[in-house]
Amino acid sequence: MTWQADDRHLQRVGHPRLYEHPYRSPQLELWSPGDIEWFVIIRADPPARRRRPPRRVWVVHLPLPMEPTGT
Repeated sequence: MTWQADDRHLQRVGHPRLYEHPYRSPQLELWSPGDIEWFVIIRADPPARRRRPPRRVWVVHLPLPMEPTGT
């Protein structure tokens, strides 16, 4: 196997194979081992980040109290 430049993610795995072990899987096999083909998976660029829509601000003008105009 080879690592990507960040040394944290796998880039390529060569010669994949199954190993016999004493632990049983609770899931049944989906296909017999000779019926499948292996495909190389290439990591694509990460998806572009979506821009968050601008927040809306609501402004409410309250009426000012009227002063008495008494004489």
